[in-house]
Amino acid sequence: MCRLTGYIGSEVCAADLVLHPTRSIVRQSFECKERISGDGWTPSSLNGDGFGLGWYDEDRERDVTPCVYRCTRPAWNEANLQSLGLKIHANVLFAHVRAASEGMDVSESTCHPFSCGRFLFMHNGGISQYFRLRRRLFDVLKHDLPFNYAVARGSSDSAVIFALFLNCILDMHRSNESRITSASSPDRVAHSLSDEELMLVPVSPEQLRATVERVLQILQSLCEDEHVEGVSLLNIVVTDGLSMVGTRFTVSSDPTFKQCASLYFARGSRYEDLGQPKNGAYEVLHESRIPKFAMITSEPLSDSINDWIPVPCQSSIVITSCISVLIGPIVLKPGIHRPLIRDSLAMLLTRAQSRKQLCFGVSKHEENKRKSIVREHGDERDQARIQPSLNFGSGADLSVLEQHMATLRYEIQSCTDSVLSTAELPGEYLFWGRRNGSIVVWDLQLREIVQQVQHHRKSVFALRVDTKRRRVYSGSSNGVIREWKIMDSLSVHSSDILECIRTINCGRVGEIFSLSVLENVQNASSRDHASDACDNELQLLVASSDMSLRLLSVSCENCSKELELPSFTKPKVKLFNATFDPWTETLPEREIASLDSESLLSQYHYGAVYAVENAMNGDVVCSGCADGFIRMWCTRTFKFIALLRGHHGAVTSLAVVDDESLTGSRRTAECRSLSWLFSGSMDGTVRVWDVRKAVCRMTLQAHDGGVLSLSAFSDGRAVVSGGADMRIVMWCSKTLTRLRVIETVAVVESLCTSSSLGLVFCALANSSIQAWSVLDPEGIHRVCCNSQSPAPPQEKLDSSLESRVVQKVSVDDSSGNLSMEDVLARWVAIRSVSQSTVRKMQNECWNAAQFAAGLLESL
Repeated sequence: MCRLTGYIGSEVCAADLVLHPTRSIVRQSFECKERISGDGWTPSSLNGDGFGLGWYDEDRERDVTPCVYRCTRPAWNEANLQSLGLKIHANVLFAHVRAASEGMDVSESTCHPFSCGRFLFMHNGGISQYFRLRRRLFDVLKHDLPFNYAVARGSSDSAVIFALFLNCILDMHRSNESRITSASSPDRVAHSLSDEELMLVPVSPEQLRATVERVLQILQSLCEDEHVEGVSLLNIVVTDGLSMVGTRFTVSSDPTFKQCASLYFARGSRYEDLGQPKNGAYEVLHESRIPKFAMITSEPLSDSINDWIPVPCQSSIVITSCISVLIGPIVLKPGIHRPLIRDSLAMLLTRAQSRKQLCFGVSKHEENKRKSIVREHGDERDQARIQPSLNFGSGADLSVLEQHMATLRYEIQSCTDSVLSTAELPGEYLFWGRRNGSIVVWDLQLREIVQQVQHHRKSVFALRVDTKRRRVYSGSSNGVIREWKIMDSLSVHSSDILECIRTINCGRVGEIFSLSVLENVQNASSRDHASDACDNELQLLVASSDMSLRLLSVSCENCSKELELPSFTKPKVKLFNATFDPWTETLPEREIASLDSESLLSQYHYGAVYAVENAMNGDVVCSGCADGFIRMWCTRTFKFIALLRGHHGAVTSLAVVDDESLTGSRRTAECRSLSWLFSGSMDGTVRVWDVRKAVCRMTLQAHDGGVLSLSAFSDGRAVVSGGADMRIVMWCSKTLTRLRVIETVAVVESLCTSSSLGLVFCALANSSIQAWSVLDPEGIHRVCCNSQSPAPPQEKLDSSLESRVVQKVSVDDSSGNLSMEDVLARWVAIRSVSQSTVRKMQNECWNAAQFAAGLLESL
């Protein structure tokens, strides 16, 4: 048993991981806390049989091979490590302290990390009855390079596991030899390359993950064939300098044994010592939803426990070069594959190569030390600059852009940290959450800050306003949710607008990215026996970076100061992703093995859940995930409904537009509510989904960079998107055409729309908030909602998605003032494609023909 740490992301000093933290890897060499004691003669807290460091050159295009420093002396007694740690700066770093098992020799060749070609490898654990299996393991090594590597280090089971990995890499390259060429000699194909040259060929994150799982499959099969008793702990971390893969896996002869060696991961913007003076009190800081680094470690490196999220047992974790963290169950049964997850990983990595500026953050802005001020705007220099030449979808709505400009009404310059989240109590207050954990209250009428509260310790990523109860819910990056009561300004004599009435500590869930409030959600079995007590129960959806979506049920009468989430009874915590919840039992392995690839995608989130919204009057919950998929869940049964696919990057934001805003005033009581879901992704697109049919209606080419925020006007007239390209785009929710393009001066972190004031509030990365006004809000409303379409027929929520209804497009206008602008805006919204065999496109062509016929008849 050993302790290990792997880092990938922005440049870091090795001392910040190895030496300085209160629970650094050096301290874990003599005082680890979570190691499983196995041999009985070595103290479980001691890892003194050597250590090692591995890192890559900053210019990995020039040199793809890693540098390794290993020593057999204990890490706490090595003077060279103290000086090296202060001088090594790298984007990829491995650190390992070793506790050799019985019979294993202690030498530099058997110390971790192991390296070969472009690969670095570490292992924590051991193979049960290794010396009994060693001969069989050597028989698997068919290539000379891995065989010789294992012979030279054969006394170490970890070295033989790495040799198996190298053997599988060569098998993969030889099977794909027609598609592999040498970087130095493009004319040479794989069959003419030596094993050493093939070790330098880059691999995708999916190939890296598949190879590691192939090694686990070999080890499990050999243990079963030889009837090995005992437990093999197989926590593996491997990298090629571009991406990183880790596993938390156990092979046991006892099917009831589910214990795994500890493994955690963390992600964020910075990892710094916040002690005054510096005392090793390191914490993970979150300055944006897009992380700049990620770590895999056997134990937390700091005392800030909520920064570290446990990796689920029997799972693999993949960190791509753009710091996308994806986690999924390891399925080793024959015939079980996950091609969709592999495709998703490959697409994420491919698109990340052209978006590195988004992956590793934007340039830092100097903090404005002045007090918060308001600058009034209104002259021509503050008009938004419209650039019709930009490739933002169709250009048929340029007349709207030219006639109706957006005006910057005022700008709030924050004096401290950047703003990460915004929310509005309609017509009264604007709330925003900062990076330093504070929440600011802005009076929309007085245009001044009326309160600032500092209850959270870390960044506030989630804000949600419950207008019915006059409550604000905030979620921070250390897994804490707070409930605030909005005081009535007419009934209070103090300046306090917000009063904290409840604190919920969710534990090790990572960042809380999104919150949503549901009204009286009940289980299907108990809905018929509902009582009035449900009116006093808070239903709160929580989306977090531990890949879980939770529905918290808390009595509104019990407003204690702090609640611990693990203390809730099971009926109080509903999970839409129960497998990855740290406080519930995982699904039995036989149940996982019985799932096909589609079911695996449906059952689990494979990455951080960035956004959650409820649609269809709370009957459906939609969650946007870092794996690029959107999942729909039924709030009555907590069961999966549908998987929405199409994005090629992480889904970072969601917005819902429904009811009268889409169906118009002719909507009848018999008609079910119509909901459209807008989803923004790091691939730069906004997709529009029909929630009832779970189909994509349109893909909007929104931004040059990733879409970081979406917000819909409460009356449904428009949806606004903000991105890393420093632009805000306004879309008509009726015709799905672009209405505005607003250029800002920094990355748009968060958006909030005010229907009552006709304003769009955008929080920028330069710590300022801008309030943009549409000069002709009535004009926008006329473009979106002037002509009413007939109400769609009554239709049940169909999880099988077999029914397809073609709705007739109407151009009738009861007021008789239909303009050419209206006609063109609605015409370009129909995606007519000729000579297409796709049924959906045929329907769109028919809709276009009906539209043209109706227009000609009305002339």
